[in-house]
Amino acid sequence: MEFSSTGSVEEYFRRLYHVRDESLDKKKILEAFKNKSYPFATVGKEFRLIEEESISVVVAREEEAEELVRQIHVRGCTREDLRRLQQYCVPVHKDVLDKLSGAGMIRPVLEELGNLYELTAKERYTDEMGLDLEIETGIASFF
Repeated sequence: MEFSSTGSVEEYFRRLYHVRDESLDKKKILEAFKNKSYPFATVGKEFRLIEEESISVVVAREEEAEELVRQIHVRGCTREDLRRLQQYCVPVHKDVLDKLSGAGMIRPVLEELGNLYELTAKERYTDEMGLDLEIETGIASFF
C-alpha cells in the first residue's frame, strides 16, 4: 500500500478500524458522545493517549534551577515554583524511576510533593542525548 496519498491513509485506517474494532476504544469514550451528550469532565478523566503515567525528574544543571530547588528544600513549594521548574523536568516511567532511585541517582525534591524528584547524578543527563537510561543495578554506596 502506498502511503503518500490521502486515499491510501484513509484506506489504512478503514482497514485498521475494521480489524481492531472495539479494542481501539476500550473505555467506550466515543460512545459517551453519542446522542449529543458531551460529558467532557468524565471523558477527560478516562482518556489517556499513553496509559502509563510519567513522573517528573528535575535536572538542575543551570544555576537558576539549582537555586529554585534549594529554595524549595528550605521554604516549601508554591504553584509558581512548580511552573518555573517545568522547563527543567524530564518525564520518566515508574520502572525507570525505581531504577534511578535504587542506584541512588535521584531524591525527592520535597517529600510532601510526592511525584517530583531531583536528579542527583547530573552527569547522567546531556543536552545531546537527554537522560541516560542505561542504569546498572547493584550499585552500592559504602560509608
